[in-house]
Amino acid sequence: MKKVISLFLVAALLTAALAVSFNALSVSDVEDGVPVVQSVSEGIAAYEAENEMEPGSLKTQRIYFMMPNGKNGPVATDDVYVHYDDELDPDTGEVITPAHDDLVLRKGDKSPTWYNDFNILDGKHYAGVYWWGGPAEKDGYWVGYRMEIENYEQGIYYADIPYDIDDTSASVAVAIFNNGVDGGTDSSLPIYYKAAQTIDTNIEGAFVGDYDSLEYGSPDPWCFNNCIYVIDPDQFSINAFSQKQTCGANWYVYYGNGCYGKEYQEGVGEDSEYPDGTPGWSDNVADICMNPDHFKDGVHVGYQPPVDDPTQAPTEAPTQGPTQHVHNPAAPVAENVVPATCTAAGSYDEVVYCLDCHEEISRTHKTIEMIAHNLTYVPVVPATEEAEGIKAHYECEECHKLFADATGTTEVTVSELVIPKLDHQHTLKFKPGKKATTTADGWKSYFYCTECGKYFNNAAGEIELTWDQIVIPKIVPTEPPTEAPKPTQAPTDPPKPTQAPPTQAPPTEPAELLGDVDGDGTVTINDAVLIQRADVGIITATADMTRRGDVDGDGQLTIFDATFIQRFLADIPVSYKINQPILSSTPH
Repeated sequence: MKKVISLFLVAALLTAALAVSFNALSVSDVEDGVPVVQSVSEGIAAYEAENEMEPGSLKTQRIYFMMPNGKNGPVATDDVYVHYDDELDPDTGEVITPAHDDLVLRKGDKSPTWYNDFNILDGKHYAGVYWWGGPAEKDGYWVGYRMEIENYEQGIYYADIPYDIDDTSASVAVAIFNNGVDGGTDSSLPIYYKAAQTIDTNIEGAFVGDYDSLEYGSPDPWCFNNCIYVIDPDQFSINAFSQKQTCGANWYVYYGNGCYGKEYQEGVGEDSEYPDGTPGWSDNVADICMNPDHFKDGVHVGYQPPVDDPTQAPTEAPTQGPTQHVHNPAAPVAENVVPATCTAAGSYDEVVYCLDCHEEISRTHKTIEMIAHNLTYVPVVPATEEAEGIKAHYECEECHKLFADATGTTEVTVSELVIPKLDHQHTLKFKPGKKATTTADGWKSYFYCTECGKYFNNAAGEIELTWDQIVIPKIVPTEPPTEAPKPTQAPTDPPKPTQAPPTQAPPTEPAELLGDVDGDGTVTINDAVLIQRADVGIITATADMTRRGDVDGDGQLTIFDATFIQRFLADIPVSYKINQPILSSTPH
């Protein structure tokens, strides 16, 4: 039977841990290439000095942690899986990826090693711890500190943390153990997947029934003094969000020399009370020790260090070659992870190392399928005579590609989505012709659009004309030939008129009017509208329209010219001679 860890449960257990995961020990601060990591004892001393306390006066309890090194600790009793629920499309609710279980640890495997190149100090790997509660808190928790080494070969570390039997508020409530590595957030860096930690564990309330591993409880509900936290491989998992190791564990009473168990009474060593951490060896300890690495063929032999002596020469020539090392494969780990996106598949190397010699056994390159596009619906934008429209479509929030359908299967371009502008419906008005004179151009009869100002040959607008096709250049007079003056006789004196006859100016063509944009011979509200449409770019004003409509004389048609015409039409006095002839003009 396989063990399945629900991601929902994992997420709930990790909430507190993830909230402060980046306050774990970090190798980001180094000095001469060596990590600068303050130990718990150094932190306690600094707290006492800051608060003017006598050195060593802060009450503490000693807790232990067995950090996995690939060789020590319990083994998984079943295959351990992480359960992933259905992944649903946020828009349609359809299942994108069905629910499934991923194997994270095989039956018989120990928890993968937490030792790596990033948590080495003075030539040895170190473990870390941080907590909530008790004195010396900083923003609700104490930042990560380095634990002391109790037994390096067996991966056992310890820390003296705040505890006061007379004041529970001065005792640590929750602790988290880690491997001293803050992996950061950049998954492309080697350090990212080396960070590992336990779920948060209560230090308070170690009473009967609180923890399965402490069968008889603790004499003090706040005290875990001389208890050891041992990783349980059956609770090992890969965090679904960070892809980093996160492990559950169990509390046991620590008897020293790597031995631990459930009982704290029954005459352990020479103590009849709670053990002091160094009870000495006795048959009682052997009987109650639960460290699986201390047994051989079912008999408790304690910790057995390696006895191989490579310098010792064999007494006899070997009859056969040296025994070949048989690898003990650990659970596969993911390396060189390239996350999948909605435009490209991801990949990773599934690597298996030997638990004993740490040699790489196998490396398999695997592909991660592309994730679905995160599509957002974009509604249609209708076309008008002035602007193009755009068809309804879907846009991916991540890659910004465009699609014609909600499933993201038909990709389209911007040009394919364009709706052309609507055809313009001309409103044509007849303009009678005018003869050219010696002082001004004339023009042929034509039709013009009151909306866009274009010229046409007839009321149906069949042929568009240019002004050059319509204008009649003004008449250039020819000078009479020069002749010698003819002699004249001196006139007799005519009778003087009693009154000079009135002088009449020769008739001239009517001049264009200031403000008459459309040139129909009178200033109306239509002239103001044409100026407004030209000002916002709906139509393009001709030179004639600009000349006639430029009321303020700034050389262009603006909203001010339209305002002056509107004021004139409303009988509001203006300083410009609207509706009066333009002194120097070129006809429309």
